[in-house]
Amino acid sequence: MLGDGTAFCWGSNSYGEIGDGTTIQRTSPTAVPGLVGVASVSAGSAHTCARLAGGSLRCWGNNVGQIGDGTMINRLSATPVLGLSGVVELGTGASHTCARRGDGSVSCCGWNSFGGLGDWTTDNRLIPGLVWDL
Repeated sequence: MLGDGTAFCWGSNSYGEIGDGTTIQRTSPTAVPGLVGVASVSAGSAHTCARLAGGSLRCWGNNVGQIGDGTMINRLSATPVLGLSGVVELGTGASHTCARRGDGSVSCCGWNSFGGLGDWTTDNRLIPGLVWDL
């Protein structure tokens, strides 16, 4: 990431996790088009997400729900995550994405067969759902 908020990715890109609109492997840093004001980036095993300075998220790559756009369609370019704003921290796992808002609440989406989304279920989530307090 450059100081101007530009994000760069490289690697396998089998599922579009580079975010450049292709599935072509990239061996050198490649700018993710369409993103401005990137504050942080997090990469899962086959998806990538960016937190923008305004507190919204964009994700791309393999999608079993962790892109958070309400579908299971792989995304080759940065796609808005639905229903999240005010995000101050971002984390990605192999098949899920979590975000912490400024109010301290945490929401996650993606594959949940083992309960990893923290919502006391094993239901997969295609859009971010609130993590339950203990």
